[in-house]
Amino acid sequence: MVKNTPTTRLATDSITTGGKAIAEIGHPGDVDWFAVTLEAGQTYRIDLQGASSGVGTLLDPYLQAIYDADGNPISGMTDDDSGAGLDSQLTFTVETSGTYYIAASAWNSSTGTYNLSVTNVTGSAQDDFGASSGTAGTVTVGDSTTGNISHAGDNDWFAVTLEAGKTYRIDLQGVSSGAGTLRDPSLQGIYDADGKLISGTSNDDSGAGRDSQLTFTAQADGTYYVSAGAWSNFTGTYKVSVTDISDGSSDDYGATAETTGTVAVDGSTSGEIGHADDVDWFAVTLEAGKTYRIDLKGASSGSGTLHDPYLKAYDADGNQVSGMADDDSGAGLDSQLT
Repeated sequence: MVKNTPTTRLATDSITTGGKAIAEIGHPGDVDWFAVTLEAGQTYRIDLQGASSGVGTLLDPYLQAIYDADGNPISGMTDDDSGAGLDSQLTFTVETSGTYYIAASAWNSSTGTYNLSVTNVTGSAQDDFGASSGTAGTVTVGDSTTGNISHAGDNDWFAVTLEAGKTYRIDLQGVSSGAGTLRDPSLQGIYDADGKLISGTSNDDSGAGRDSQLTFTAQADGTYYVSAGAWSNFTGTYKVSVTDISDGSSDDYGATAETTGTVAVDGSTSGEIGHADDVDWFAVTLEAGKTYRIDLKGASSGSGTLHDPYLKAYDADGNQVSGMADDDSGAGLDSQLT
C-alpha cells in the first residue's frame, strides 16, 4: 500500500464502512492513511487491532487522528488503548458528509501488521455512549450514571468537571457490587480536555471483586473524560461514579498513630478500603511475652467485599515491625500474621 503524510493525502489507500483493511507498520514512525466516505448524522466505531486481538502482530496500535477532507485533524479523534488490551478504538459522529482520512500508526517504535475496520453503529442499542469527546455521556462529582458495554471492544466516555488539586475516587461497578450485569468492568483511563490519555489512569480489579477503582488528583480545572470498558470480551450493564475524597470524608480510618480505629484482643472490627492506596490503622493493646494471631479477612472468608486484603504491623512510634507484613497467609487471599 501507499504510505503518506498530510501533504500527500490523496495518495492513500481506502476502506469502506463495514469493511476492513489489513496492513503493516513497517518501521518506527510509519503512518498509514485510509480514505473513507462517511455520512452526516451517522455514528461510526473505528477499530485498530493488532496482537491484543490476535488479528495482527502489531503490539500497540495507535489511532493517530481522523482528518477532514482538507487534511485538518478533528479535535479529540485520537486514541491509544481504548480497545481490547493495547488495541485502539474511537467512536465518531459525523457532522458533514464526505471523505475523511484515518491515520493508523503505532505507539512508540512498535512495528507489525494490523487490522483496521469501520462500523456504523448509529441508533444501535449496542452503543449508548461513544468513545470520544463529541459522543460522551456525563457524570457529576458526588453522583453516578449507568451504561452498557454491549459488544466486545465497546468503550463509553463520560465527561466530568474536576477542580485542580482535588483528589477523586472513580468507581466502575458491575456484578461484584450488584450494580449491573457486567462481569469484569475495566476503567480504560482518564482523558484530558483534548482527548489525550493521562498516563497511569487505567485500572481493572482494584474495586470489590472484579470491579474497577482508581484515585486521581486533577492537575488543572476543567473537563475530563472517564472511559468505561470491560476486560476481554465481557458485556453487560455497569455504574460509574466519581467521588471527591480530598477532605478525607469518605475515609473511615486514618493511617497514623492518631487513628480513631481500635480493635480489642479476642474481638474484631470492620472497615472499608474506600479507594486505591487507602490504608486503615487500628490501635490494639498487647502484653509482652504473649503471642497473637492477627487476621485480616475479606471476600475469601465471606467477611467482606475486599478481594485481596494486605496486612502490616507497626509499633507505638509508628514504625513498621520487621517481618510483620503479609498478603495471602490466611484463607484464600486473606491475610494472617502471628
